Amino acid sequence: MGLLVSLLPLLAASTQASTSDGVVWHWDPDSAGCDLQQDVGDDRTVVAISRTPGNDQTVLKIKGSKPIRSAQREFQGGTIAFEPAGSTESEITVVEGYDGRREISAVSYDPDFMTKFGQSTEVDFTHQKVGQIKVAITAPKAAIDAIRICEDAKMREWGVDPVAWRSLAVKPKPLTPPDKWFSYLDYPDREKIYKNDITVVARLDLSADGSVQKCTVVNGPPAEFIPAVCNPLRRNAKLQPARDVSGKGTPAPYVVQVTFGAFLL
Repeated sequence: MGLLVSLLPLLAASTQASTSDGVVWHWDPDSAGCDLQQDVGDDRTVVAISRTPGNDQTVLKIKGSKPIRSAQREFQGGTIAFEPAGSTESEITVVEGYDGRREISAVSYDPDFMTKFGQSTEVDFTHQKVGQIKVAITAPKAAIDAIRICEDAKMREWGVDPVAWRSLAVKPKPLTPPDKWFSYLDYPDREKIYKNDITVVARLDLSADGSVQKCTVVNGPPAEFIPAVCNPLRRNAKLQPARDVSGKGTPAPYVVQVTFGAFLL
């Protein structure tokens, strides 16, 4: 019997984004928000970029690259840089996947991350112990344009004004790790009857000081998952407040996705 509560980027419910030269970025069909991926080279490497609409988090993953040649199976740190756009601020984790191949995940709130990615021809990862990895990227601007359209559509669907959201000078940002907002005690007992992951998308309405004033689940999960998500968010979520162009704190929405792993009985 297993339990998983994780915060994940919101992914797109579309099929693909194509460029005029035939290069295709594929949407992740199992996700609910804006996540595009591209196969790279002949070694099953995949580059995936995802955005959380109404959250401003970007996640870049390099999956299925070479195996980790170390007894250690997880590493923190390292740097991500785009060529020719330069480096970007991000929190990086390298883990060994189920098939023994490594997965590099970079989580960033850098407002320039998407712009730099869209201008890149290559992403370079460097870690003192893992080494250096260079992965070519084809048609990154097509991915960024498609994700922007997806974000706007999802925000409208979830009750967030995309124009007002993008006009914020500073967007809300977690002050404490989001994975600490939940514990196994928040897992609803009736979830044991579900054999698949249950995903909940919640919109938080924040006050000018960043405190949670309201939690609204916007994607219609089984009813017992609504309090299982909103009660901990009201109790534990700590966020940096949004700021307008004058630098003053202002009310704003913030979208969170929570995925409960299926129970295996």
